[in-house]
Amino acid sequence: MKKYIPVLLVITIILFFATDHLKVDPAREHDHAEHDEHDDVDHSDPENIKRMAIFHFNEANKFLQQKKWDDAVKNYHKALNHNREFEEAYINLSTAYLGAKKYGEALDTLKSLESINPSAPLLHYNLACYYSLTEKSPASLSALKKAVELGYKGFQDIETDPDLENLRSYAEFKAWFESIQQDAGN
Repeated sequence: MKKYIPVLLVITIILFFATDHLKVDPAREHDHAEHDEHDDVDHSDPENIKRMAIFHFNEANKFLQQKKWDDAVKNYHKALNHNREFEEAYINLSTAYLGAKKYGEALDTLKSLESINPSAPLLHYNLACYYSLTEKSPASLSALKKAVELGYKGFQDIETDPDLENLRSYAEFKAWFESIQQDAGN
């Protein structure tokens, strides 16, 4: 019996990875055909669904920090499969797509979030990043103005975010940014 343990271990590992990468139809909110490392979890319990979304979101964030874009994207999608209205997952998924230079996917992700919450400040901030990276400075400035109007206060990020580099060289941005900094100082 002991001689079969290594073979069983290999088979278990193969099955784990094979089922973890199954594609899920994003139109189905809770497709449980996808199996992950939490097969013993009751996927019909709303609290467990929320926990799974958070688990995959946190895993994705680790990959995002390491700039492992594909792994981050995969885990953000898993989080969204558990919770289609997880705003932070949409924001970070769009960030991962921007990092991977998959601009179309980033824009699609942001449009999905816009249909859920059009007044999310980070939605408009990431739209500003998208437009800056795709060299559409007027649209980038418009999105950034909307983000600030909706409450975005990360002025240090505006000054240093590499995704906004193209926008910062735009003359109209410079004038606008100086004016909001003066207003913030008063």
